[in-house]
Amino acid sequence: MWNPFKRKPKRLGDLMADYLKAGEQIFGVGYNEREHQKYEELRATVQCAEDESLADGIRRLALRVKDLERSERGLAEERDHAEEWADKLAEAIARHFREDIGEHSNINLPWANAHNLIDGNFCR
Repeated sequence: MWNPFKRKPKRLGDLMADYLKAGEQIFGVGYNEREHQKYEELRATVQCAEDESLADGIRRLALRVKDLERSERGLAEERDHAEEWADKLAEAIARHFREDIGEHSNINLPWANAHNLIDGNFCR
């Protein structure tokens, strides 16, 4: 049973919030059905406010996730575009120097080979 004398809150609102969060009902001197109805209405209002706050938070997070996914798609498109141009540039450099810079693999990087061709450090 909830006991208001366990501690002394600074405000009545703090006291109400404590027992509403605990889900306890007030029973004591002067308790009647009308007070119980007020308690239930207040508790329902607090619960509704908490539910709305949670729903707002979920909506905000869902919007943020969509925004991040949109950004991720944009970054992937930019990366793909940059890689395309790096491939074209490397091929053009190889044609200019009439060298074979090879294909992308775990041991060959044509972009580095094209750079080395320009710098004069290309090893055949």
